[in-house]
Amino acid sequence: MSSKLLDRVVFHSKEDGSAGHNLKKAEELLSKLNLSKLSDINDLLELDHIKQYFDESIFLLTWDDTTKKDFKNKADQGTVVLREFFLAINDANFAGYVESVEFQYRAAFWKSFSYFKVFDRISKSSFLQVLENHPHHIREVLSNFQTVTYYDSEIRSFMLAYDKSAELLLAKFEESGRSKEVTYIFPKSLILSDKENIISKYLDKEDANLNYVRLIEHSKDSKDLTISARIRLKAKKRSTELNNKILDQGNAVKFGMQITLDKDQSEPFKVSNNGEVLEISYSEALLDQLKNDVGRFMVFKNLFGFTDEHGLIPLVSKKSELDVMETLFMKSKNEYPEGFKFHRKDQLAFLQVFIFEHYLTRNEKSIEQIIQSFITDALNGHFKLNNLLLRFPNTQSTFLEKIRALAPELEFILKQYQVYVSDGQIDFEIIEIDSSPLSFSEVESVLEKKYVYIAGEKANALRHHFYSDQSLLHYIEPFKDKYSNLYDLLHDEDARLDQFHNYQQPLINHLIAEGYLHIDDDGHVKMKKDIELYLLGDLHRNEVLSYWYYPAEVRNVIDEMERDGLVKFDNTLFSKQETDYLNYHLNKKGFTNGLNIRNKYLHGSNSGSEKEHKNEYYILLRLVILVLLKIADDLALKKSNE
Repeated sequence: MSSKLLDRVVFHSKEDGSAGHNLKKAEELLSKLNLSKLSDINDLLELDHIKQYFDESIFLLTWDDTTKKDFKNKADQGTVVLREFFLAINDANFAGYVESVEFQYRAAFWKSFSYFKVFDRISKSSFLQVLENHPHHIREVLSNFQTVTYYDSEIRSFMLAYDKSAELLLAKFEESGRSKEVTYIFPKSLILSDKENIISKYLDKEDANLNYVRLIEHSKDSKDLTISARIRLKAKKRSTELNNKILDQGNAVKFGMQITLDKDQSEPFKVSNNGEVLEISYSEALLDQLKNDVGRFMVFKNLFGFTDEHGLIPLVSKKSELDVMETLFMKSKNEYPEGFKFHRKDQLAFLQVFIFEHYLTRNEKSIEQIIQSFITDALNGHFKLNNLLLRFPNTQSTFLEKIRALAPELEFILKQYQVYVSDGQIDFEIIEIDSSPLSFSEVESVLEKKYVYIAGEKANALRHHFYSDQSLLHYIEPFKDKYSNLYDLLHDEDARLDQFHNYQQPLINHLIAEGYLHIDDDGHVKMKKDIELYLLGDLHRNEVLSYWYYPAEVRNVIDEMERDGLVKFDNTLFSKQETDYLNYHLNKKGFTNGLNIRNKYLHGSNSGSEKEHKNEYYILLRLVILVLLKIADDLALKKSNE
C-alpha cells in the first residue's frame, strides 16, 4: 500500500485532545489494511502510532469487541513487520530510507532506529554522510541517547560545520520555556570551547537570526554553555546592527512619549494620543499649591503613581500585561520580561523624574532636597525611625561621581531598615560590624503577613479557568468574542449551561461540584465564592496581594485560602516582583539583560558617556524614591493596624 494513498492518522500524542478524530481515521485505515502489502516506512510508522492508542485501551465507543480485537491484532502484527523492517536496514539501503521518511515521521523513525539498535549495522562514515546530506534530521537524532552516544565524534564533527548548530544549543540551554520541551542530547566530545566556537561562527553569518543573536547577548554561563565577554560584545554589536537594519527597512512600529507642565490646566493630568506619540500634561498650578517638601515628595505616589492604592509598585513587569505575541517571542530564560507596556511605564517614570526635577530647579529646589526632607519629617519624625540616614553626593559632582556615591547609599538605607525591623531601632554599630551585602529579597517587613501569592495546582487551575484568555470556557455562541475570560462573561451576562459546548460542560460541571459555580432558579450559571474568585483575579493581574489593604472580611477569606493551600504568605518589604524590578536595574542577579547600574559603576565597567551617566543617575533617584515609599507604606500599615 503506497504511503501516498494512505489517509494519514499522524498520532503525535495521546494527550492531544483529538483521540476520537484520530481513531475515526484509524478505523478507515485498518478496515482496508493488507499487512502483506505494507512495505512503506511511513505506513509502518503510522501503524505504530495507532498501536499506542490501543496499548492504552483507547478505542471508539462504536467498536464492538470483535472489531477491537481485529484492529488490535493488525496493529500488533504491524509492530512485528516494523521490527523486521528496521532489522533489515544496512549501509546499502540506509540512505534511501532516510530520504523517504516524511517530515511527521522523522521523530518516530529515529526513535525506532535507536530502539532496534540499527546503529550496530550502520557504519560511522555512512551515518555522517547521511546526516550531511539531510542536516534537518539532526534535531530528531539528538533526541536519542544511544544513537548520540554511538556516533559521538561523528555528530560533533557535523555540528562544528552545521550552520544552525548554534540555534540547537541556544534552544536547549538559553531559550525560555524550551529546556523541558527540547530533548536534545549533545555528544560528550562537544566540549565548552567547541560550543563557544559554534556560537562565534553563527554571529558571523550573513543571515543570523536576530532572536538567536539576542539569546547569545543575554545568555548566562552554566556548566553546559559558557560565552566569553568578547563573544557577548560581538553579539551585542551584531544585535544592534540587525535591529537597525529592521528599523531602516520600515518593518517596525515606532512609538514616542511627551510630557509637559501646563500652568492653566485645572485637571491633575491629561492624556492624549497624537498619532504614534503619547502626550501627557500635568497641572503646574497643582504643584504650586504644595506648601512643603513632604507634599512635593508625595507627588511621586499621588500624581505620578510610583506606588498604587495598595502600596505596590506598578512599574514592574507583569505577565498579565504581555500580549500573546510577546509571550511567543523568543527570549532567554535569564532575561527580565521587557514587554511593550513595561517599556512604556519605564519611559514614563524616567520622564516624570526628569520633568519634576526641572520644575523644582526653577523653584530653587531639587529632588535630593525633597528626599532629605521626607526622611527627616516623615520617616524620622512622623514614623519615629528617628535617625534614618541618607548621604547624597555633592551637588557640584559629575553624574559619574554622583552614581558612585549614591548607589551604595541605597543598600545602606535598607540595612538601616532591616536593623530597625529586627531590633526596634537603628543601631549603626551593628551595621558597621556586619559588612555582608544585603539582598532586596532579605529585607523584612515590620508586619507578620505582608504579601499573598498564589500557591498550588488547584489555585492556578482556577485562575486559568476564570481569568485566562487561553481558557476554553469564555467563548459561547450567544456572545462569541465579546468576552476574553469566564469571570467577565458570568459577571455581566445570564448564561445557561446548555449554551456551553459539549466539550465545555464537563469542566463547568466540575466547577459546580467544587462550589465555585451554581445553577440559579432561572437556570443560569452563576458564580459562588465571590470574594475568593475576585482575589484570584487580583492575583492573575498583579501576581501578588498586599494583605493589610483588604478589609477584615476579605482578610478572613485570604486566611481560609491559605489554610486550603490556595495561597501563601510572605513578610518581606518588597514583593517578589518588586525585588526582580530592583535587581533588573541595579545588578546582574537573576537577569542578564538588566541595566546593572550599581555593579558596573562599582567595578568601573561603565561607559564614558556623560549623557548616559545623567540618565542612569535619574533612574537611580527613582529607585531611591521607590524604596522610601515602600518603607513609608510598611510603617503606615503597621501604625494603622496597631
